[in-house]
Amino acid sequence: MAVVYEGQLKGHRGWVTSLACPQIPETYIKAVSTSRDNTLIAWGGNQDRNSEECEYGFPERRLEGHSAFVSDVALSNNGDFAVSASWDRSLRLWNLQNGSCQQKFLGHTKDVLSVT
Repeated sequence: MAVVYEGQLKGHRGWVTSLACPQIPETYIKAVSTSRDNTLIAWGGNQDRNSEECEYGFPERRLEGHSAFVSDVALSNNGDFAVSASWDRSLRLWNLQNGSCQQKFLGHTKDVLSVT
């Protein structure tokens, strides 16, 4: 199996810290990235969209709510939900269909660096 460069995703205003893809490739959301700009971006496939922002996909939803770097993300098997970890000492559960934060998990006393 060969790795083939397909293009790049452009949308974050800071360093990208992680990227996750759903296990089911037929989902509308193709990937979710996290960044030092305190956001997550849910990426849609490049389906007849022309934009200077993207070469391979487009930012379908920008998920905002963390007050510090977002360090990691994990997706549900079907790609409908994401859990993000942040340096703001919280985890958040996101609904990727509508972009809303469904739940905040508070209680860590230090930065949350990863989630699986």
